[in-house]
Amino acid sequence: MTLCGWRLLAEWSQSPGYRVMFAIPLTAPPESAPDLSLVRVRSDWHESDGGCNGCVQCCTRRACPLLDPERNLCRSYGSFFWRYFNCGRYPENAAQIRHYDCPKWEMNT
Repeated sequence: MTLCGWRLLAEWSQSPGYRVMFAIPLTAPPESAPDLSLVRVRSDWHESDGGCNGCVQCCTRRACPLLDPERNLCRSYGSFFWRYFNCGRYPENAAQIRHYDCPKWEMNT
């Protein structure tokens, strides 16, 4: 987990584009889901319960140690880490969706 944190910090500090995409104020409240006034599930997404249907693109790109690779599930889903950091509030903007090539979300127009 520490290594993942250092990698995230390195990318955040070295990449202005990444830093802008994932800027979370320290006073931001916890979130368990994205803001549906900003984003919506794509019409061709066939998962009825709102899950990610085994898509772990964002987790694998981050090399997240909380991903259970055998079951393609997040070990921290709904936890403190999930709600206070990027996972629970993802996605917040089009740049995040493009960065992770996310097949589930699109911006509201």
